Amino acid sequence: MRRTVAALSATALCLVLAACGDDTAKDPAGSDEPKALTKAELIEQGDAICKASNDKMKAASAPLEAGDPTEAEAVAFITETLIPEVEGQAQDLRDLVPPAEDAAAIDAMLDALEAELAKVKADPAYAFSAEGGFVEANKLAVDYGFKECGEE
Repeated sequence: MRRTVAALSATALCLVLAACGDDTAKDPAGSDEPKALTKAELIEQGDAICKASNDKMKAASAPLEAGDPTEAEAVAFITETLIPEVEGQAQDLRDLVPPAEDAAAIDAMLDALEAELAKVKADPAYAFSAEGGFVEANKLAVDYGFKECGEE
């Protein structure tokens, strides 16, 4: 169980995002719509967000990794920490405006993340299964160029 929690925690840590400054610069044409970020800006801001949340997840999972957690303790970590963090991550990433040419790739990554999250919410034990672990979302994040986000 300890190894499973550590692996799950490491996977989730790479995906969990939190707010990171005012990343929504207004369009210089005067529109209230946020302007699209460049790919480099999106990666930089997303990775900064991931880093902040990764640190939160790591701190929350440290007591579990230090011992041999029970299944109830692991499920509590999933429901009380992992799920809320991943939900925040998905929302925070959706709030960033990717370059138009990359919107489909970012949507696919976030759709994969949200689909996996729905499975974990329905059955927290799914996170410990061979199929669990945000594998597709991680792959899409790394393929796009994120370093902190999607790293296993």
